[in-house]
Amino acid sequence: MSNTINATEKEEIINSTANEQTANEQTENATANVTAWERPLNTFEEWEIAKAGLRAWVDDLDAKKMGEVFESKARKTAPFSFQMLAIITHQSAGYIGDKWNKHKENALQACNKDRTEYNEQNAICEFILNSLAPNLAEERAKREEEERARLTAWNAFVNSVLSSVTSILETWGEFDIPATFNSVHKIVPKYKDKENGLYIIGTLVNRTLNEEEQNAIEDELGLKRGDLCDIYYLTDEDLDRAPEWFKI
Repeated sequence: MSNTINATEKEEIINSTANEQTANEQTENATANVTAWERPLNTFEEWEIAKAGLRAWVDDLDAKKMGEVFESKARKTAPFSFQMLAIITHQSAGYIGDKWNKHKENALQACNKDRTEYNEQNAICEFILNSLAPNLAEERAKREEEERARLTAWNAFVNSVLSSVTSILETWGEFDIPATFNSVHKIVPKYKDKENGLYIIGTLVNRTLNEEEQNAIEDELGLKRGDLCDIYYLTDEDLDRAPEWFKI
């Protein structure tokens, strides 16, 4: 095979190189022609410095008291610093002032309705906190509703386990079956794979068997020593005490 490049191939190589150089030059020119106004802020070192300064300023406020941070420099015109709250919440001082006047009016009306004394400081604190996190009340209500639902489900679960254990013991009593290791051992296969089976076994075991017998049941179930007592044993005291791991 010949290593000689003919005239046509040579011309194609030259044209390709020229086109690549032209494209690179156009890209460089386009970049050079972009004005500062059109560039993303994160391309400026100055912006990064400003962000660091803002973070430091906000972090420095953490340890200060609310009254110190939002203290009004002109008490005659504003009961607290509209400007400071405006800066933190990205609003205007005028807008903050208008919202405060409305909040104060509502607070006074509520006091008149409830026949309670109006406390300006309490009203200010409430207004500032509501302004800092306007959706927090709704979020708290949602969390509380979710927790109530979780607690309801947990109580239903505990009652179901306790009811099953009571039913087993009552059945044994009805047929004069003693609550012994053999009696418990016979029902383990029936309950061990049920959704709440280990809790039924654990609760039953703790009500009827001694420690040595409990250990034997744990060994059969492949549980760690003490699991039936520490994890799977439920009583009435567990009602309204849903553990963190319990989800619905």
